[in-house]
Amino acid sequence: MVVPQAAKPLSQGQGVNKANLPLLVRTLEKEIRKDWEECDFEVYVDSESLVILKFDLSTLDHPEGLQAYLSVTASSNPLILDNRLTKIVELWNHDPGDGCLYFAFKPPFVKRPPLESFYTIHPEHKSYQTLRAHHASEQSARERLKAEEEARASEAAKESLQHQVLQVQLQQLEYMGQELGMNLKAEDGSLASTAQIMLQRQMEEREFQQFKANKLKQAIKAQNDDKKQS
Repeated sequence: MVVPQAAKPLSQGQGVNKANLPLLVRTLEKEIRKDWEECDFEVYVDSESLVILKFDLSTLDHPEGLQAYLSVTASSNPLILDNRLTKIVELWNHDPGDGCLYFAFKPPFVKRPPLESFYTIHPEHKSYQTLRAHHASEQSARERLKAEEEARASEAAKESLQHQVLQVQLQQLEYMGQELGMNLKAEDGSLASTAQIMLQRQMEEREFQQFKANKLKQAIKAQNDDKKQS
């Protein structure tokens, strides 16, 4: 492969500079298009002076083949090596969900902290404050989840206890009904509602009190009649 003179490094060991970067980008795009002419893609320089390769996924039959091709290009192509372009890990084979696949190179004049790639992938570790906030957020989420689980378990236990108490009460009422000769069963064989049972008991209690009152009246009347006769 013959690299145009303008795309070569301006001085030994320095690589491409910002002024020559647009020509390098055009040359790189032409080389890639020879092998991927059926794909819709573009090569451009972004606001950080990174070299971005953007491929339309709808025109790619085998994205994994493109990744392999560009990985070999990044490690062996003279245009990349002589101009000291390095691939950016967090932006390599990057699919943000916009229908495109991205690959990025960093020119030698672009300064990025050694841990920038790690921090881009894991922003929660970028500073002690954000790390502490991240851990606090995780702890809060765990505590909230635990509290929700405990609340659900407590509610389930409460409902189970209420059900057991109700069953015992119904059994007791059914037994009392049998003692009084009352039929506390519904037509389908199930036990009548507690409200119906309690109402039935109140009615029977009222009838019993009325019966005693009538008996007392009869006794008083009989006593008065005896006095009159004597």
